[in-house]
Amino acid sequence: MSKIRFGTDGWRAIIADSFTFENVRIIAQATAEYLISQGTAHQGIAVGYDYRFQSETYAQLTAEVLAANGIKVFLGREAEPTPALSYAVKDCNCAGGIMITASHNPPQYNGVKFKGYYGGSAVPSITKEIEKFLYQNTPKTISAQTKSNIEEVDQVTPYLNKLKSLVDMNLISKAKFTVAHDAMHGSGKNYLEKLLEGTGSKVISINSNRDCLFGGVLPEPIGKNLKALIEAVKTNNAALGVGTDGDADRFGAIDNEGNFIWPHYTIPLLYEHLRKNRGWTGDVVHTVSLAPIIDRMVADYGDSKVTEVAVGFKNVCELMLTQDILIGGEESGGIGIKNHIPERDGLAMAMLALEMLAMSGKTLKQMSDDLVSRYGAFHYDRIDAHMEDSVRLGLVQKLKDNPPTSIAGKKVVKVTTLDGIKFSFEGNGWILIRTSDTEPVIRLYSGSESMDTTWEILNDASKIVGLK
Repeated sequence: MSKIRFGTDGWRAIIADSFTFENVRIIAQATAEYLISQGTAHQGIAVGYDYRFQSETYAQLTAEVLAANGIKVFLGREAEPTPALSYAVKDCNCAGGIMITASHNPPQYNGVKFKGYYGGSAVPSITKEIEKFLYQNTPKTISAQTKSNIEEVDQVTPYLNKLKSLVDMNLISKAKFTVAHDAMHGSGKNYLEKLLEGTGSKVISINSNRDCLFGGVLPEPIGKNLKALIEAVKTNNAALGVGTDGDADRFGAIDNEGNFIWPHYTIPLLYEHLRKNRGWTGDVVHTVSLAPIIDRMVADYGDSKVTEVAVGFKNVCELMLTQDILIGGEESGGIGIKNHIPERDGLAMAMLALEMLAMSGKTLKQMSDDLVSRYGAFHYDRIDAHMEDSVRLGLVQKLKDNPPTSIAGKKVVKVTTLDGIKFSFEGNGWILIRTSDTEPVIRLYSGSESMDTTWEILNDASKIVGLK
């Protein structure tokens, strides 16, 4: 059995292979010892879980080990979005949180996400400390006495109330939108319906039931996985389609004509809404995998800055904790804003998008078309491919040592090694190449002024790294 190794957002592994009851207990014990070592164990910890196979059982086991170590555990009563768990951490002034979820990964995976006391992704310094305690001691077993340390609580209602306070519900009520929500069989459930109850809005919820196989569709809210949502938008003449991933911390948008809007566009649109309509200020942080549209927009405002960080929302969160960040995001649909928790939140972004539409009086298609007219078109895609360790390990270093001068006939004008290796070309195009530290996977992300060019870049890069 392979040893536990944390990745960009906690630990994920295949159920019954590495993701076992034993390993979950080992992680819970390490977390308990970490909290005790920090002197914060007395604050307690929040534990939540999603709709994946056996997630509630893993959460219960986690809670029992923590409780056996004398730590108060606030265990969610039902499957919930990850940001609901994160909000619970902050709301109850806990020392941290554990969410049982594998987010958007295939159904054979489950995972553990760690949350800091601030209600957001645990920053690298926290997860590194927890790792040090792995395998140090045998996980403790709960007793009749320590079982009282577990308290089941409603972590969803306070979270939904917080989301309502973030936006102008009266304005949304006046608009009386028709909205379609695809929960992708994840723990976002029918919560958008609940958020919009009493507003006069019509919400069409699809795939809101539990299905541990996710209906055969990867629970990642991107265009190719949202065909049912696109159909629902068209059939019901909806103003907005919202897709949330397996644990509802990522957000995918479908416009009123049934087009998927990449986060490369939604992040600038939401930023401009917060600036112009809400009057909020602050800087921007985004991962290296996001298009530079937002950079150009921020430059036009001229009074704030953009910081680029490595992939993984924990890196976005780290800046949100230390700087005045208005919005932070990643190309995969993880977006967080100020005046909330430093966490990506799919349902919060859905509510913010509705407020944006209500305040602008425009359709999402009109808004995205206007964005393109001002900052140019950007067409994006990515390849995730299996790659054996013998090829994958050391690949990025080889590219750093001997970088190509051109890809797909496009001259490389800039090389960035913040995360993996990124090649920027003359004009608007780039490609990012990253390899996973924890699984045999290589990822190629690319964007340019046209989809044909983007795929030319991806295909040539695939040859360079040995995929073709």
